[in-house]
Amino acid sequence: MKKVPSNSKKGGKKAKFQVIDELKSKYPISKICKILVVPRAGYYKYIKNKEKKKKETNRDKELKEYITIIYHQHHKNYGYRKINAELRDKYNLPVSEKLVRRLMNELGLKSQARRDKRKSINGQSIK
Repeated sequence: MKKVPSNSKKGGKKAKFQVIDELKSKYPISKICKILVVPRAGYYKYIKNKEKKKKETNRDKELKEYITIIYHQHHKNYGYRKINAELRDKYNLPVSEKLVRRLMNELGLKSQARRDKRKSINGQSIK
């Protein structure tokens, strides 16, 4: 006997919700949901999350611009903590350090690490 594919498989519900999106102009959403055996509330939650992600991506684009400006203004010396502080103080944008760090990683921006100064006495290095 073959296994019957279930709703819980990855992408199963999402694919059904996309089908509902395409067919909603022709048929009532409630009937499509009944045919596809998907809860109507789940579909509306899917739409809400979809809109939320669009808003987040717009905000991320704006933040990426600010981050690159600050990063290059300070000659690549600022890390995510200092950039976050400047976003908060100068631009009045309340953003978490974790978000700034993630966006910097996506942009490939890394602060230049300071080198240790070698200590020497009369030209000889101390170990």
